[in-house]
Amino acid sequence: DVRGSHGADSLGLGFLAAPEITLDRDRDVTLDGRGLRELRADVRRRTETRQLLMEYDRTANGADLFGAVQVPLTYDSVFAAPTAKVTEGGFEYRTVWRLAKPLLEVRGIGEATVQAGGSLVEGRTRLPLTDVGDGPFTGGLTADPNASWHGALTVPRDATGVSLRASARDDRGGSVTQEIIRALGVR
Repeated sequence: DVRGSHGADSLGLGFLAAPEITLDRDRDVTLDGRGLRELRADVRRRTETRQLLMEYDRTANGADLFGAVQVPLTYDSVFAAPTAKVTEGGFEYRTVWRLAKPLLEVRGIGEATVQAGGSLVEGRTRLPLTDVGDGPFTGGLTADPNASWHGALTVPRDATGVSLRASARDDRGGSVTQEIIRALGVR
């Protein structure tokens, strides 16, 4: 673990390697984290990481050693240090990102985040909502604490769960969209 690049609560993972060591006597190997460089994927549009892999492949003398780490989504930064070119065989390091459209999009009210680990759903359904009053927003409480929303879903026969997407807009142009992955199980 290393300090991430996105502020005080950011967590990074660093990859250090010594891919070619001659073991003809006792040796000390020092892996120096000061050489770590941040790795990023820039696809010129807003995305979120759904899966991140750090992989290496070392070949020499007819043998192939492969390793991979699926980086937990709690890490928001990854780093690797350059290595010297190997003289026998080959060494390759790869970082593989699976990027997708963000699960949560907010306009007009600043930054928001969504819990990592979900997946996108296909399709769209609009549900009518019950009016919960016109009082002030009080941190998630409505003017009427007994208020609720109601909607009807038509679920395909082979479905095992239902995911929901809710959107809201205010009269100043602010909006929020939230997806809840597998909000309901279906039997």
